[in-house]
Amino acid sequence: MEWSVQRAAIAALLLIPMGASAAEQAGVAAGVRGSIELASLGAAAGSVGKLLKSGEQIFIGDRIKSSADGAMQVMLLDETVFTIGPDSDITIDEFVYDPNTGQGKVSANIGKGAFRFITGKVAQAKPENMSVRTPSASIGIRGTIVYGLTTEAGSVIALGGPGNGNNGGERVGAAVVTSGGNTVSLQREGFAAIITPGGGITTQRMDDALKTRIFGALAPARAAPPPAGGGSGGGNSGGGGSGGSTAFGSSPAAEAGGSGASATEAAGQGAASGGIGAQQIASFTTTLNQATTTSTAATQDSGRSTESFALANGAFQLANDLTRLQGFGAAIPQAITLPFAMELRWTTISDLDFHLTGPTGVANNRFHISFASTGNFGAAPFAALSNDRTGVGGSETLVINGFNQGDLYRASVFNFGNQATNGTSLAQLSNATVRVIINGSLTQTTTGGVINGGSVLATYTVPTTGVGNTWNVLSINPATRVVTPLNTVNSNCIP
Repeated sequence: MEWSVQRAAIAALLLIPMGASAAEQAGVAAGVRGSIELASLGAAAGSVGKLLKSGEQIFIGDRIKSSADGAMQVMLLDETVFTIGPDSDITIDEFVYDPNTGQGKVSANIGKGAFRFITGKVAQAKPENMSVRTPSASIGIRGTIVYGLTTEAGSVIALGGPGNGNNGGERVGAAVVTSGGNTVSLQREGFAAIITPGGGITTQRMDDALKTRIFGALAPARAAPPPAGGGSGGGNSGGGGSGGSTAFGSSPAAEAGGSGASATEAAGQGAASGGIGAQQIASFTTTLNQATTTSTAATQDSGRSTESFALANGAFQLANDLTRLQGFGAAIPQAITLPFAMELRWTTISDLDFHLTGPTGVANNRFHISFASTGNFGAAPFAALSNDRTGVGGSETLVINGFNQGDLYRASVFNFGNQATNGTSLAQLSNATVRVIINGSLTQTTTGGVINGGSVLATYTVPTTGVGNTWNVLSINPATRVVTPLNTVNSNCIP
């Protein structure tokens, strides 16, 4: 579920001083779907077996369990956010936080199930002051996003990013995993530690099977889409366009009831950073419920694709068509789950421009989206550009809100900062990548629009041997929903 909480409401909550009850309060429940039970009590008076609702306070020592159809978020007052999936449980063992200094301590225990957490102010100020335990491992955090799944057979702990080698200028994070006297450090996004009950640890890149285990467990059960042509399964996402699809059963955007969590978390983090009294909880809950109703309706109407299938030569096919989200304006909306996005990131050189051309639905007529004409998300051509980044390094994102039928869609990158047809800076210096993502959400940063969450179907890296000012990245057939890598650098943009 996606929430769009107004900045004014968040700012008002940030001004609330820490009250007496906030000394025992750790945070609030949010994004509650299905049955979430208070299995044991911490500092607050209450009833064991009580079913939690969004907006209710979470106290230190409360043990929370989700049912087979349940999922929720625990948003701590320092902006740390935990998400748990079905048949999971979590206890906030320790929470101390001074909002004036950002100093404190966070300790949580994941008893079983699937989880995700995003670190907050405590880990930002002093990373060693946040820790998470599972029955088979302990996790030390260095300011990042971590996914995991713990069962009787052991645990899987994965770094969700950003890690070493990220090219968005983001702060590098890491997860240090310890079990049975063995310790490994996850420092690259997409790598996981596999822990056996005896304490053995191995590390590997997240493959399709691991992603399906974790992301699928974070989402309530749903019917699988019918197989599409071209086979099943999927290869690894590949740099340089060589990769195919990632065949997810669902995505991290499906957390807490089939929707992106990042906007939810961003809203809840701001709201939770001051002490929250009963009146503020009531107001906060009302705002959340209103936003939830709106976003749930959009989610139900969207018909988003949730899987892809690998084809030959790095191509992949979306399992479902993309039904347009209704009721939006020209700009790409933030804090909602987007059907299909392409995110360009680069470093070192200035002013790359992301371009998209495609059919308008009228015979022999094509649109062209770029910095000069940024498109329209809510009306024809139902595609738009997030921003125009002109500085050194940054990001731009193209979003398609449902396909028009006709000729191919084509995405390309133009080196506006150095337009020489014999130039090599695009290929050799830009470190440009394009990620193809379904079910993520847009965030505008100081260096451009980026996609949070969702399923990354492929990552393409600019070829380093090309000469020219244009990188032709990929094409999409709107009739078959097949995405094909082009991945050539020259000075001839394919219209």
